[in-house]
Amino acid sequence: PEDVEGVEFVLLTGRRRHAVAAELGLPLRATLAPPGDRDADTKRFSMLFLRFRENEERENLGAFERLLSIGEMYESLREAKEGSGLTAVSFAERIGVHESIISRGRAVFKAREQILNAFKNAYGMSFRDLQAALASLESKPKKPAKRAPKKLTAKRLLQNNRRRI
Repeated sequence: PEDVEGVEFVLLTGRRRHAVAAELGLPLRATLAPPGDRDADTKRFSMLFLRFRENEERENLGAFERLLSIGEMYESLREAKEGSGLTAVSFAERIGVHESIISRGRAVFKAREQILNAFKNAYGMSFRDLQAALASLESKPKKPAKRAPKKLTAKRLLQNNRRRI
């Protein structure tokens, strides 16, 4: 951008990539957030969205990273003032993804700690593997119901005395 003397910018993501590119002497495309976006009610969503778009351009963005980002963006926007009445369809249109991805992203964001603890290869999982992982986390083994012992009453008829005991 031009005429930015004295304007501070925030590096949203890519700190490690920037360091490696600088070491190798390679140019690196940067995504900058204008100062106005940082003061808005939805500043967290705006920065997450810019990070998502920049990361999505990479060829090696995995399913876990992508869905985690989508879920985090959705939750941050929902928490902001603007998030009232937020639907998956409107959110999908806003960020340019198919609406079916939104619920998956929310589920991954919600279960991120469980996924990372249960699956060592979370970052390398395909969408299909990640769906299966989520399903396995949701289906907990069912414990058999404990039943109270039934009260038994035994009656015996004695033939000799015809008396019940």
